[in-house]
Amino acid sequence: MSYENIPLELRTFRSWVVWRYEEVANGKPTKILYCVATGRPAASNDPQTWCSFDEAHYAITRNDWYDGIGFVLSDADPYTFIDLDDPYEKKASGEFKHPNPDEVMQRQLKLFNETKSYAERSPSGTGLHIICKGRVPSGRRRSAIEVYSNLRFMTVTGDVYRDAPIYDENNLVNVLYEQMGEGRNAVAFYAGLEQAKLTDAEVIELAQNAANGEKFYDLFVTGNWQKYYESQSEADFALFDIIAFYSQNGAQTQRIFLNSQIGQREKSRAQDRKSVV
Repeated sequence: MSYENIPLELRTFRSWVVWRYEEVANGKPTKILYCVATGRPAASNDPQTWCSFDEAHYAITRNDWYDGIGFVLSDADPYTFIDLDDPYEKKASGEFKHPNPDEVMQRQLKLFNETKSYAERSPSGTGLHIICKGRVPSGRRRSAIEVYSNLRFMTVTGDVYRDAPIYDENNLVNVLYEQMGEGRNAVAFYAGLEQAKLTDAEVIELAQNAANGEKFYDLFVTGNWQKYYESQSEADFALFDIIAFYSQNGAQTQRIFLNSQIGQREKSRAQDRKSVV
């Protein structure tokens, strides 16, 4: 790890811990946090178990029992952590963990390209972490994307992917948070912040006339998702991606999707939720 590359402003907080991989009940290696001062497990809600960056760095360089260092996010700092997991991760059975990993990758690339803040590789080297300033109400995880800003721990490696300052991305992370929220359970996505440049009708016309226009027509007009996918959730993702490609605007993308044949399921679910509130 290249800990000397970690942004200096992060190092000024006394919010650091060390961690190591340990097997838990399900047999899967899990990152367990430790307090440098006591050698006992640390907690994301107990600042007494945290330490300075220098103390964590000293511990990791002097004790190979630990596997890495990390920063505990809290109300005392201004940061939000965006975690982009490996979309091509496989299950023990050999199948991809996420349906349509290429589409998951495209959503992640879109999100990455709309941020400008510091980014680094995960400890495994297959994931990407974006650290920015902002605040979301709580943590959320959908489709290989996770965002949180409080009571959570983020591994920090210094393995720089984008060498940039830690910018304020509060508007973006809150749009991301909302787009990952309830009412779109099957379509966890990032659909963009750009202003709509085309009307809904123009977006639909472009999609219908594209090379994959027949698929768009089947999904949008007839709702015949079985022709292409094993589940409607996969079809939802695909239709969202097609619309988002031409729209580049999250609100417009959602509106067009909900007016599609297969989008009626999500619209009816939202109405059902409102009726019981």
